[in-house]
Amino acid sequence: MDALLEAFGIDWKLLLAQALNFGVLAFLLTKFLFKPMFRVLDERVEKARGIEIGAKEIADARESMEQWQAEQEAAVRAKADVVLREATEAADARKREMLARTEEELVLLRERTRREIEQERARVFEEAQGELSGLALAAAERVLGREVNRSDTERLVQEALNELK
Repeated sequence: MDALLEAFGIDWKLLLAQALNFGVLAFLLTKFLFKPMFRVLDERVEKARGIEIGAKEIADARESMEQWQAEQEAAVRAKADVVLREATEAADARKREMLARTEEELVLLRERTRREIEQERARVFEEAQGELSGLALAAAERVLGREVNRSDTERLVQEALNELK
């Protein structure tokens, strides 16, 4: 082996010193560089996993929040529909009530107007009857040339009224 090492021009003492230097360098690099660096990388990997898990939790929370929001919107829509339906029913009931009250008032107004018309008609008829009886009496006195008594007056008024009717 010595011959082989000499043939290639390798000094075994120098090779041993270089191997020892390499071992010391590998030990120092491992202890002070690689282990801290791998520890930092492991911490970063764990942090990344934590962030990934947090992101997944956030996505799940967001999804559940969207589902909850959709349920709440559906509940609000349902409540709004109920309120709208109740308001519509109340408005319809109020409308029917107002229409019924208006119809009642119209019926009462018609009845009162009819009574007033009948009273006015009766008053006008009485006035006309009074005037007519006075005119008839005056006409009868002129025609007869004498004063007309009560029975004559009643008979003449009755005849005039019958002609008017």
